[in-house]
Amino acid sequence: MCFAALGNDVRLELFRRLVESSPTGLGPTALSELIALPRNLVSYHLAPLRACGLVVNERDGRDVLYRVSQDGLAEFAIAVQRLMMQRS
Repeated sequence: MCFAALGNDVRLELFRRLVESSPTGLGPTALSELIALPRNLVSYHLAPLRACGLVVNERDGRDVLYRVSQDGLAEFAIAVQRLMMQRS
């Protein structure tokens, strides 16, 4: 599922921006400004990244902060490694 989520150019760019902002993370407004996309579309594209475990969000009152899940990223790296080993 993470492969499909990262297969979209917008999601890949969002993920790249969140990796760059690690470990702090970014809010939807900052992400929207960085990639020049409306906030509602940013949220729409973050949903699959959250669903597969690569991105987590934290709510602080009305504010939401998105960041890369270190556990999710590690699991994805293991999946990629297994895939590469199967091809050798």
